[in-house]
Amino acid sequence: MSKERTYVMIATSSVKDLNFGDIGHKDAKQLRLNNDGGKCVVSYRGRQPRCVDGMREYNKEQMRAITNSDTNEWYVSKAGEEQQAWYNRVKSKVGKYNRFKDWF
Repeated sequence: MSKERTYVMIATSSVKDLNFGDIGHKDAKQLRLNNDGGKCVVSYRGRQPRCVDGMREYNKEQMRAITNSDTNEWYVSKAGEEQQAWYNRVKSKVGKYNRFKDWF
């Protein structure tokens, strides 16, 4: 039996410090980015991995409430021009982290 996922939010610039073997993502392409690309969501099962030690933890319901709200920094429109504008804005931001320039 696997435990429920636990979620934390980190700065995008900290992705380079993640140990992907300890978290629930195989690479940076699987991370959920906020609307300006400055933060992302990391998930894991069990004990908090050292690479995210001390970060505030959220359960599934709490993280959904945060990321699905259309009134905060995690809202990303899923329609047309707004979606494309978000994509371009975030791509230019995460592109400065060379290891992760191919997130998109």
